Amino acid sequence: MLKKNANPSETLERLRILKLSGMANTYEAFVGKPIHEQPGSHDMLSAMVDQEINSKKNARTDMLVRMAKIRYTIFPEQIHCGPERNLHADQWQLLCQGSI
Repeated sequence: MLKKNANPSETLERLRILKLSGMANTYEAFVGKPIHEQPGSHDMLSAMVDQEINSKKNARTDMLVRMAKIRYTIFPEQIHCGPERNLHADQWQLLCQGSI
């Protein structure tokens, strides 16, 4: 059943209970804006769903990185290329861009 004049804090609480933190954060940001700056219902729902999808993807990526137990934090610029590693700088650049 649809509630009229739902309290925004109740809605936020329900989203958090359902573990939809991405949607809750987006909803909270929209509710904090003045009425004339708030998007329409379709746009708001679309943004909330997009944020929740991104939030779930990021959480999954974070979990996989933790599970990988990577010992070193390194940036692509710190990789040494050369014949002893059988890796050329142009090959490494292509790998980093993901254009293979």
